[in-house]
Amino acid sequence: MKAIKLNRRFVTTLILLLTAFCACKKEKRANTSIIGAWTTSMNYDNSNVSEQTYKFNTDSTVRISKTIRDKATGVLLGYQYLSNGKFRLNGDQLKLYQLNSSYRNDADTTFSPSAQLLPLPSDTLQTYTIKISADGTFFHFQYPPCPINASCVPELIYKRQ
Repeated sequence: MKAIKLNRRFVTTLILLLTAFCACKKEKRANTSIIGAWTTSMNYDNSNVSEQTYKFNTDSTVRISKTIRDKATGVLLGYQYLSNGKFRLNGDQLKLYQLNSSYRNDADTTFSPSAQLLPLPSDTLQTYTIKISADGTFFHFQYPPCPINASCVPELIYKRQ
């Protein structure tokens, strides 16, 4: 009789522990990896939007593009530039290297088809400080403060696609 009471207590305790364990909600961790596509866009003119995209791949390659799209339809009109290369991220230091870049071919137009882009001399190494948001949905380059009366690049925030 004593063994049955112990078994009932054991089974009851086990059921309570399993119920409590299963009821605990797992905390969802944000994806703060740089892997994936990140885009920023801005109005180019009244009818077009300029988009810049960084696509970081798991094999440490990166594709950077700046495109022009029709604002109303979203149709890709062409490219301002394309770069393909490699990246390395160590903490907040993003290094881009072995970049092969191409730029639009005509000074009279704002975009070109990708097949008509002209190659540019490649950069050997570019290093940037970046910050990925705590929830993993945005990243931005952290530029040093802009000196008075200087023309500096504004902060661009890239959204995970």
